[in-house]
Amino acid sequence: SSCAGEGGSAFSPPPPLSAGQFPSPPPQGWAVEGKRRLAATAPLLAATSPALHARVSPAIGPRMTAAPAGESVGSPGGDREGIKERLLSSLEGLDRGFKATREQRAKVEAIIDELVPTNSDPAPAETLLKEDSKWELLYSDAPDIVGPGRGNGLGLSPSNGDIGQEFNATEGTITNLVELRPPGALSSLLPKDSLLLQVVISARAVSPTRIGMKVKGTRAVPRNFAGVDVSRLPPLKVDLPFNPPFGEFEVLFCDGDIRVVKTGQGYLGVNRRVREWGAPQIEAVDAPPVQPEVLGDLGE
Repeated sequence: SSCAGEGGSAFSPPPPLSAGQFPSPPPQGWAVEGKRRLAATAPLLAATSPALHARVSPAIGPRMTAAPAGESVGSPGGDREGIKERLLSSLEGLDRGFKATREQRAKVEAIIDELVPTNSDPAPAETLLKEDSKWELLYSDAPDIVGPGRGNGLGLSPSNGDIGQEFNATEGTITNLVELRPPGALSSLLPKDSLLLQVVISARAVSPTRIGMKVKGTRAVPRNFAGVDVSRLPPLKVDLPFNPPFGEFEVLFCDGDIRVVKTGQGYLGVNRRVREWGAPQIEAVDAPPVQPEVLGDLGE
């Protein structure tokens, strides 16, 4: 399993992307602002994980399906699973931090302080980069991601749908994913519209617990525009001729289900590992084995 003791990630905020860096305007007008926010949003997407609850509360994260919980390791000096349960419970209703008050943030931070010492992997950063994995963001207190905690998609600002990360061990990359949707005021008129923004990052372990990153490029992938499926349109791509630094993050806790990270500015992120975005995926081990005689019958 990916990191036997997940914890936190720390990033330094990336330089803001201007709309001029993209070869052509995105398929939605409201997405232009989203591109500017992409670099700022992407950094803290490095944390996702609890397959603890097969149920995924809409208040925690939309449309993502949790992966099955990994084998837990006895936590020294504390009930790790109990602490994780309390952490997940504390995130209910916070919409990944978009609706978190100061008091709620303090409660989450206090539980994270209890969870971090139970981390059993001495090198979670190295472990995390050795395996392909997908993660959804459960919580962040970084204002560049969730703002001041008053809500998601207020006014004419795009609202955030799915937020997550994909780790590719073969390529040595992390892809930060942010789904942008129309502002709340327009959501009833354009309920299906969405644009997926991606930042592709080269990643390496700079210490057993820290991951250093450099930007490789960005993508804007249209999904739906004015109620029409445009997912077959080619994405807008920007591949950089050089790879500027993208900061670092520290993995505070990672057990293969939940990951807690801390950015270079001290902001926290909690992520849950998922199998797929958008729809459940059945494990191959759950399927009954196919008998040879059955295969013979199919061939007749």
